[in-house]
Amino acid sequence: MQLSEHTNQDKFRDVNYGPFYRMAQAIVIVVDVTNMDSLKQLDKRMSEVNFYFAKKKLRCFILGNKIDLQDRRVISESDVRKEFEKYNVDFMYGETSAKDGTGINEAFEALARVLVED
Repeated sequence: MQLSEHTNQDKFRDVNYGPFYRMAQAIVIVVDVTNMDSLKQLDKRMSEVNFYFAKKKLRCFILGNKIDLQDRRVISESDVRKEFEKYNVDFMYGETSAKDGTGINEAFEALARVLVED
């Protein structure tokens, strides 16, 4: 499995990610559950994804990250599901904590299973 990172940071906004999307078999989108803006930024990301995956079967994995910060959480799983309904994309959802490792192995094992089954 080869992974490429695509960031939402402004300093990388002019990078052409087209070649990465064209080679991709799946996309993983990470949402910061403590930051409502990370959910709102999906419109731009999903328009890029839909453009490059228009003729391919899109396997989309959404990870709600920073679940270790429960006291700062502002995004629920239902918020993510509601947001993605408008994109008409099948996706899997999981929750992770990059800080303590919760859910990371499970997320990538699920991704690998789906890719192998195809």
